[in-house]
Amino acid sequence: MPPLTAARHTVFSIVLLAVLVAAAHGASLGYGFVMDDWPQIVENQRLGQLTLADAFLRGTMANSALAAHGGDSYRPAFVLWLSGTSRLWGLDPLGWHLSNMVLHLTGTLLLWRLALRLMPAFGALAAAGLFALHPALAQSVTWISGATDPLLTLWVLGAALSHLRWRQSGRLEWAGLTAGLYFLAVLTKETALPLPLVLVALDYCLGVNWRRSLQLAPLALIIAAWAVLRLHALGDGAGEAGLVLSLDGFRRLVDYAMYALESVVFPWPQPYFFLPPASPLATVALVPALAVIGGLLYAAGMRAGLFSAAWTLLFLAPPLMVAFHPVGAFAFRFLYLPMAGVALLTGFAAARLRVERPGVLPPIIGLVVVAGLSGSVVAAKDWRDDEAFYTLVIRSSPEAGSGYYGLARHWERKGDVVRQEAAFQQAVAAVTNADERLSLLESLGILMAQNGRHTESLQVFKQLAALPTGRHAGLVGIANVHWMAGDLKAALAAYDDALRENPNDRGTRMNRERLAGLLRQGGTARIP
Repeated sequence: MPPLTAARHTVFSIVLLAVLVAAAHGASLGYGFVMDDWPQIVENQRLGQLTLADAFLRGTMANSALAAHGGDSYRPAFVLWLSGTSRLWGLDPLGWHLSNMVLHLTGTLLLWRLALRLMPAFGALAAAGLFALHPALAQSVTWISGATDPLLTLWVLGAALSHLRWRQSGRLEWAGLTAGLYFLAVLTKETALPLPLVLVALDYCLGVNWRRSLQLAPLALIIAAWAVLRLHALGDGAGEAGLVLSLDGFRRLVDYAMYALESVVFPWPQPYFFLPPASPLATVALVPALAVIGGLLYAAGMRAGLFSAAWTLLFLAPPLMVAFHPVGAFAFRFLYLPMAGVALLTGFAAARLRVERPGVLPPIIGLVVVAGLSGSVVAAKDWRDDEAFYTLVIRSSPEAGSGYYGLARHWERKGDVVRQEAAFQQAVAAVTNADERLSLLESLGILMAQNGRHTESLQVFKQLAALPTGRHAGLVGIANVHWMAGDLKAALAAYDDALRENPNDRGTRMNRERLAGLLRQGGTARIP
């Protein structure tokens, strides 16, 4: 068979990469909205009227239905992406998922173009192919709100390509484009901040004199501009809860780093988030994972290996900082941009193996394609809807309340009261945190009362009132249920008990006074 011409090879490569993306992630086109998609898109009344000022002068959550929640991030380019996509697709989840797939395919093609500038065509196709179907990227592609990472990667790869053009031509417009794309990247997600150092590593890979790399110093002005804009939008608190340096934090940092390196080789299973310590199986899997990465570094060669390693580790550094966050946990979607570095490393190694040991490549390629496609399809199923997703969350951390709350909210949207109540009952039995358990008992009692199950609701609120920190809330719940059931005298007595526990509760006092007035008038009105 005669070799392909350059044009035909280009067409063949683009079609092959598109097929791989479609095969790995096409099932997501039938999936729905999940988790933060609801407050950021479906329930976000601000999205349709969003202005540039809103995007740049307010935090991400402040531009969503999560505005009342504490903590925020500064990602105006992502907010504008949501606004533009909303204008295009409305609330059709098919369109949103298609947009995520297009982002991923575009990023894959840009990675292929970057790799073509650094290695032979076979290696470039291997790098882009791995990126197209790697299961570690399934969360970012399948979850609509996970578009931050594919969008971020688009700008970063574009900046790397324009940097190469600048080095080749010396024309300043390419340097300006690099700076502009870098600014877009940091406005999409803070993970892009180390890009100037990655470009220095790229210069090293190309053999550029280190003094010329100092020309990248003005990019520090972009970091300063981003910091000023972020401070203005989020205030002195800078949004999210601050990082706390501690010995435990450094231990978690090592655990997260090892977990990340293991996951690029063995991306199964995929919990919603990783909390140390690692399971015994994961600890055992770390050794062969590091062996594979070491083998790729050796096969790639020193300059190529160092550039790939710098890309991976530098872009992994910002998300690893969650190790020092009071409630931080490492999620699979943090691997999206770093995975481009692993893909480049694989491309360098594949190009060398094709020359030195071509016989080993066919079985390796076959294994990677089968494992990648099947792994991506399986991982994506956990993100098909809220039922699947919150089941994953519960499976990842069965003693925490967040998964049960999300599942109950899902069944509430579906109008399935029986399953909503079952989710709360399951939570009450499993959750270990005392404050969370109190809140879950209160939610369960309210739900039962709203559904006319007053006797069962009273039992739940009595259980709540028996707990030292839940006594006041339990007594208020008992009073409300008695009122709903029409037993006004019992309700009044329970309100009195609750006010003895907390005399400063204005809401309870107002209810008590209104109820007392009804009793004086011989009324039987139910609680509103």
